[in-house]
Amino acid sequence: MVYFIFHSVEGDRGLLAYWSMQDRVTEISKLRDDIKARRELLEQRVKALRPGSLDPDLLDERARTMLDMANRDDVIIFHHNGYDQP
Repeated sequence: MVYFIFHSVEGDRGLLAYWSMQDRVTEISKLRDDIKARRELLEQRVKALRPGSLDPDLLDERARTMLDMANRDDVIIFHHNGYDQP
């Protein structure tokens, strides 16, 4: 009887192994959810880059910002924050 009780707790398929496996399943589920969320974010980014869903105005704005350039017809308004005044 002691033999069976010992192995039902300590054995390869005992309670301790079961609890350890349940902890591992929880960790893997969290990892799966994180990877799934990251994949959805990347899919949204890829979808935004497709020609059919690309917003030309947004693309133009981002390109000008990143290249630090403007058109001849653009009106540029500088905002003074007041920190440079004595």
